[in-house]
Amino acid sequence: MRMLVAMFLGIMPMLGNVIILYVLIIYIFGIVGVQLWAGELRYRCFLEEDILVLYNRSLSPYYVSMPGERVPFICSLEKTGMRHCWDIPPYHEDGNTCLLAAPQLDIPGDLATATNVSGCVNWNAYYSVCRSMGENPNMGCINFDNIGYAWIAIFQSIGTLKFSKMSWYAKGARIPLNGTKEPSPTSEK
Repeated sequence: MRMLVAMFLGIMPMLGNVIILYVLIIYIFGIVGVQLWAGELRYRCFLEEDILVLYNRSLSPYYVSMPGERVPFICSLEKTGMRHCWDIPPYHEDGNTCLLAAPQLDIPGDLATATNVSGCVNWNAYYSVCRSMGENPNMGCINFDNIGYAWIAIFQSIGTLKFSKMSWYAKGARIPLNGTKEPSPTSEK
């Protein structure tokens, strides 16, 4: 036992150098994350102002694919971003895809002229305003709003399998590096 303790105490200075290097790298990546994505993961697609006034519907103020979702739809303000409000899938009701426009409103593009067998209104087409008012992904756990949360997000990505989800959130909020659209994170297993 005495040899084990002596060996452990002899390794501590070398282990200290590795820990200092590890903390320095995490600190640098935290600063880079704050500079790139501070507040970017809060962007959601909101309803236009007059939709709730014109139609007495109980709709979420911003788009959610399902209540209590863990993978939010993060939109990008830039035209070249990865995900936009016009990429939201059509509304589904009773297993049918809804494609009709709401009365007295115009939907631009192919949704207004498409045929619909179900006869229901595609309310998701009216989530067209991208603004920063939602909460951060995973119930606020993943964000780069300040250096503390950035360190937590980096520790999560190093210690778990959350790196792929975090990269999808970041790509949804910013311009894609290769300029192509990729599938959403919900298609991951």
